[in-house]
Amino acid sequence: MVKGRDVEDQTKKRVLYLLAHYDELQVWVENLKSDMAMLQEEIQAEPAPKTTQWRESPGGGGFEKPSPEEAALERKERLLKRLIRKEKDYKQLTTDKEKLDRSLNGLWESERYVVEICTIRRKSMTWKQVAVKLGYSPDAESACRRRFWKAIDHLVLMFKGGYIQGSLLS
Repeated sequence: MVKGRDVEDQTKKRVLYLLAHYDELQVWVENLKSDMAMLQEEIQAEPAPKTTQWRESPGGGGFEKPSPEEAALERKERLLKRLIRKEKDYKQLTTDKEKLDRSLNGLWESERYVVEICTIRRKSMTWKQVAVKLGYSPDAESACRRRFWKAIDHLVLMFKGGYIQGSLLS
C-alpha cells in the first residue's frame, strides 16, 4: 500500500515527467485517438462466429483445429483487449494533460514562468543560464533552484488536489 509521502513523490515524478514531455502530450493524445479508431474499424470488420469448433471425427486421434470463425473470434477478443488498454491510456493521458494545464494556469505568473523555463523550454540550459534568463545573477543558481522547486511543489499540490494546512480545504 502506498501512503502519504510516497503518493506525493509519485505525483511529483508524474508531473515532472509530463512537464518534460509537454510538447509531445498533444501528439500522444492524437496518436492514441487514431489508434483507437483503427482498432474499432478492425473489430467491426471481423466476421461473427458461426460454429464453435471444427474437429475430426470422434476417436480419430484427438486432432483439434479451430474453425475460421473461432479464429476470427479469438482475434476479435485480442483486438478488444488492445482497444480497452488504449482507451484507458487515452483517458489517463487526457485527464493528466487537462489537470496539468489547469494547474499551470493556476500558478502565479512568476511561478509559471520559472516552471516553463526550467522544464518545458529548458532545452539543455545549465542552471546558471536559467538563473540569468530569470533575471538572477549567474552566481544565484541555488536561489533559482529553490524558486523552481517551490513552484513545482505548488504545482503538484494543485495537480493532485491536495490539502493546504490551516485552510478551508483541510
